[in-house]
Amino acid sequence: MTHLERPEPDRSPSIAAAETGQLDPTTVEPVDPGASARRSRRRWIAALFAVVIGPVALVGALMLAGSTYFSDPLNSEPVSADVMAEEFGIRVDLVAVTAAGGVVDVRFTVLDPEKAGHLLHDDASMPTLIVEKNDSVIRIRSIHRHNDLTTLERSSYFILYPNPGGFVQGGSEVSVVIDGLRLEHLIAQT
Repeated sequence: MTHLERPEPDRSPSIAAAETGQLDPTTVEPVDPGASARRSRRRWIAALFAVVIGPVALVGALMLAGSTYFSDPLNSEPVSADVMAEEFGIRVDLVAVTAAGGVVDVRFTVLDPEKAGHLLHDDASMPTLIVEKNDSVIRIRSIHRHNDLTTLERSSYFILYPNPGGFVQGGSEVSVVIDGLRLEHLIAQT
């Protein structure tokens, strides 16, 4: 009768110690009693930063950058189309609701490329829309533009705004606000 021996499987010292119930002091790592408390403290600090300090720092940085994104367009100064043209070198030609009511298309003609250039190149000067019947404010942060965009005199340009909740409808009166000046009572077309 032959006796077949099975080879012992390779076991790491920690597995062998767990199976036999005996620990080998050379393979056991020392326990740091303060490690759990330090991990807990780090998680708490990370959560505090993510919830409180991070957003406050972001808002502060944007405000320091000179962004007019946080200015109140409802307190802007009403002006005529002539003043808007003189100040910013543009004439607003059309405010229209398109894309099944989901987009507001604002079209304007450049009368003075030097004055109007910042509207197409500076995100802080993006025009803001106000729906006059309920003072809803519609903003965009930037427009899609090409790197070599040159503002040309007597050229027409457009900016597309989202129309959240369908606030702007055909016949709505809308104001266009640029850098604290407001062109009022523009009738949205369909």
